[in-house]
Amino acid sequence: MKHFITLCLLGFSWAIHAQSKLEMYNNTGDKIYAAYAAWDNSNQCWTSHGWYTIEPYKSLTLDFGLYTGKVYIHGHTNSGSWGSGYTFCVDDVAFAIRNADKIDCTTRKKFSEATLSTGTKKWTFNP
Repeated sequence: MKHFITLCLLGFSWAIHAQSKLEMYNNTGDKIYAAYAAWDNSNQCWTSHGWYTIEPYKSLTLDFGLYTGKVYIHGHTNSGSWGSGYTFCVDDVAFAIRNADKIDCTTRKKFSEATLSTGTKKWTFNP
């Protein structure tokens, strides 16, 4: 029984540390407004989320819990933007848009692909 309890505690400890995080770093002198899109298992669709403000030379960390897999990242300032390859729907104000890759929407932005696994994925917006 003692070994069973020890194994359970080790498994619980591992599960706590098996979180996925995305750390976005702003390596510019401007505020960046960032968004991401990730697979929503509950609704079986891609959902885009934004806007997250990242101050110049600061970072923002988002906790994805147990999620692992593809995530798509977009960022923009008043003078430029980051993202390529994939487009998702966004809004002018805070948003969470389901089926963001398929629905008809007013505004689409380009997003770049990254892969989350356990631990912290670092993403840098460079000038």
